[in-house]
This record gives sequence, structure tokens and C-alpha cells, in this order.
Amino acid sequence: MVVVRPEDDLQWLQHSLGQYKSTAGSGEWPDVHVAVCSRSPEGMSHSIRSGLLHLLSFRPQLEEVMVTLADQPFLSAALINRLTDYWASQPGIDYAAAALKVDGSSEPLLMPPAILGSTMFVELLRLEGDEGARKLFKMSRFKGGAVEPFSRMCLFDVDTPEDADLAKIHYRLMGRGVR
Repeated sequence: MVVVRPEDDLQWLQHSLGQYKSTAGSGEWPDVHVAVCSRSPEGMSHSIRSGLLHLLSFRPQLEEVMVTLADQPFLSAALINRLTDYWASQPGIDYAAAALKVDGSSEPLLMPPAILGSTMFVELLRLEGDEGARKLFKMSRFKGGAVEPFSRMCLFDVDTPEDADLAKIHYRLMGRGVR
């Protein structure tokens, strides 16, 4: 499931699926659904709602979703795998989220990627504006756990031109080159 703005021409997705097809070798593309969210500029809650409602429209018995952000370019398969392993090993929890230790705080900052159980769906649909699942992680009725990445850069979030410059530098340092 990919949630996009109406003006997105999806060329990046077609390119990514083409890359997947050439490396998977099966000749088949993964099953990707696209939800268009015209209200995404009004805040993250609209994208979450759009995606979740779309998923529930064809999978009403959905038990969980994983929320990831497109602006985390260094998100790793290792972190995704650790999250799914943690989720599977903890029956009865409502969420499993990535965690970032923040200087001066005893509590880690919980953030995407995160697996959210169906017990949270009603509250996810009630989020407003730029609220995300982090608001729900603070509710005492929801129980969950945190998974720390091997590297803080896995959770690096590109929100500004300065962040993009830092991401390019990191990418270059990783030895992958800059496009």
C-alpha cells in the first residue's frame, strides 16, 4: 500500500517495481495498491486514514499494518525484520515501533516504522492534522514495545533542504554514490 498525493505521477514507483522485477527473477511484480490522498498537505493523519481505509476496503479482517515513511531514505530491511520478529514474539501487544534514544530523556522516542494492531485502527482513524501514531503510543490503554535500529541513520527523516544535503553526504559516505 502506497499513499500518494494526486499530482504524483508514480514514475518512482514504476522504477522501483521494475528494479524489483529484475532482481526477484520471478517475472512478477509485487501486489502494490495505491491510495490517493488529496488532503495529505493538511497533515499526516489524512495519509494514515486514507491508507488504512483503502486497505480495510478489500481486507476488512486486517489484523495489523506497518507504517513507514517515504522520507526515511536509510530505513533498512534489518530494522523491518527486527520489528516483525518482535511483533511475532509478543502476542497481545498493540504496537511495535522503532525507537530513538534522545539525549537527556529516559524514554526513547517511538516512531515509524511501526506495526500497529487492529486494536488501534479506530483511534488511527480519529487522528487529526499532523498527528501520527506517536500520539497513540502515549495512551495507557495501548501496550507495545520498542526496537532500536543498529544505526540512528536508519531513522533519519528528510524534512528540509538541509536534511536532504545531509542525506546526500551520508549516502556518499556509504559508498553508493549520489544521484
